[in-house]
Amino acid sequence: MEKKYKVTGIDCANCARKAERAVSKVKGVKSAVLNFFMETLTVEVDDENSEAILEEVKRVLLKNEPDAIIK
Repeated sequence: MEKKYKVTGIDCANCARKAERAVSKVKGVKSAVLNFFMETLTVEVDDENSEAILEEVKRVLLKNEPDAIIK
């Protein structure tokens, strides 16, 4: 399952890379790409428990970038 989010409030490309790496480490995430310039986060997760995994992705992203706004 692939999910795209609009993410604003990240200050720099380095911050985006750091957040992307953290999201990529979430159990069940197959891939994660946070495009700083397009302000998008594309996440591919296992179909099993996908909603729980996506909630964890949001939590981890906000832990790394507290000012981020995820839509």
